[in-house]
Amino acid sequence: MQDGALHAAQAFEFVALLAGQLVVQSRKDQSELIILVVDIDCLQAELPYEHAEADKFSPQVYDLILMLSLTLARWGVGVLGWWYMDRLRTPVFALALVLIALVVLIELGSTLVLQSPSGQISPADISRVDDSLDVGEVDQSQIEQSTRPGMAIQYLALIDSIVLFTVGLMGISLVVPERVHGRIQGIATLIFALLLLLLSITLLFAALGMVLFMVSLFLAVPFGTITYLVKYGFFDRGGAGIVLSFLLMLKLGFAVCLVVAHQRFLQNSGLMLLVLTSFLAHVLVSLLHGLVPLVLVSITDGIAAMLGAVFAAIWSVVLLIGSLIAILKAVRVDRSLT
Repeated sequence: MQDGALHAAQAFEFVALLAGQLVVQSRKDQSELIILVVDIDCLQAELPYEHAEADKFSPQVYDLILMLSLTLARWGVGVLGWWYMDRLRTPVFALALVLIALVVLIELGSTLVLQSPSGQISPADISRVDDSLDVGEVDQSQIEQSTRPGMAIQYLALIDSIVLFTVGLMGISLVVPERVHGRIQGIATLIFALLLLLLSITLLFAALGMVLFMVSLFLAVPFGTITYLVKYGFFDRGGAGIVLSFLLMLKLGFAVCLVVAHQRFLQNSGLMLLVLTSFLAHVLVSLLHGLVPLVLVSITDGIAAMLGAVFAAIWSVVLLIGSLIAILKAVRVDRSLT
């Protein structure tokens, strides 16, 4: 029985080495993949005569183990051949598109998710900021406030909308003729980049004004600080952390699906840099929410929103320049054809 197991192990090792060799060859020429898999079937009749010994090993058991080994080898070659085939896996790409669309929608609706029941600031909360503050000088009805939902998560939609737009253009190319897609791509990118640039600049100055206002209130002791605590002192940091974690999971799923859809997406440096910028902005928001005390999170949230607007503005300029170049090339091609 030990000899039989040894022969089975030798056969499995031989088949595994053969499968590895076939996979390497199939990467060089995908047209050979079907022929190579057929060659495995041809070897099934030859291997028992080369490795089996009838007096020490049961032919039936050997044939069963050999059949299982060949099935595994064929499955491995088929899966890796599917991976290395130079074509887009449309279902996986569609899933990636859905995931990044969900990311943008959740970011835009984050204020609804992060709103929580109204709370109240106690004298102890104010004394933690400055012992000289007298909460008795402020009407208690003004102390009631609602938790601030923040701006940073919504501002993440600026950069993620660029990812959605870029991947969406790739998806449109699957259903629109190449000639039509080439004509509308430059114009659509130009309009999108211009609108996003104007929106990013507007929101950047809005966030800057809000941050300066909150800082001025916080430093205007005592009444300004009390007013700051009343309006901005509470931040739903726990809810923001849950939303950010869920968004990160969706973004990771999007990145994985994008690579599985076509491995050559990794060679698209522009798309990879854009995705990395999205992750960087996400990490910065999480860090700025967690590095400071709770009463200051509203300020750091505004700073994170400003960074998101800056990233979006930079990428808008990049898209704007790229669209202008594409339009000029398209015009030159049309002139040369006429």
